[in-house]
Order: sequence, then structure tokens, then C-alpha cells
Amino acid sequence: MGKTIPYEGNRPYVFVSYSHADADIVNETIDILHDKYNYRIWFDNGIHSGENWSKKIVKQIQNCSTFVVFLSPNAVKSRNVGSEISIAFNNNSAKLIPIWITEKCPLDDGTEYYL
Repeated sequence: MGKTIPYEGNRPYVFVSYSHADADIVNETIDILHDKYNYRIWFDNGIHSGENWSKKIVKQIQNCSTFVVFLSPNAVKSRNVGSEISIAFNNNSAKLIPIWITEKCPLDDGTEYYL
């Protein structure tokens, strides 16, 4: 687990979507973006015990200024990552930024369209 604490506040922030199978590289990258570049970042470690997980994810995506998805074969297969991309696409105010953390692999038609 990385050391960055998910951002909570009203200033613009980056929402990070990823597969938990890729957590090591994603957490390392989140730490660099936060520590070196001072980005405010929200990721699912910001969900507290007892909170409605899906409601919190939707709210955070709808309120983010930038949506970053870390893509890998694991992420491409993840239903949750796919749902998050779809929600972000429909959030007209957020910039969508895909980042491949492995070699590219085929995306399904919906994901490729959104990104």
C-alpha cells in the first residue's frame, strides 16, 4: 500500500481507476504524482468502513476534474474499472486520461469508444 492519503475536499482532484491486481505499481505512481507534483488524488482507499461503496465511487467520479485509468490486462477484465470508465465518460466535465502500465492489449468496443 502506498503512503498517499486519498484527497477529501472541494478543490479539483484526480480520480484514479485501476485493478487491485496492479495495486503495487499504481500506489507507487500515486505517491509520485502526489509527492513530486502535488496532485490531489482520490482512489478507493478513501472508502471508509460502513460506507456505500458504489455510491461513494459514483460521487467521487462525478466530482473529479480529471479521471485517470491505469490500464493493464487486469484492468481491461475488471467489471468495476469498466463501470468507472463509463461513469467518467458520462461526466462531461472530467478529462479522461488512460495510462497503460503494461503492454497494450485489446480493449472491448465500449471501453475503446469511451477512451
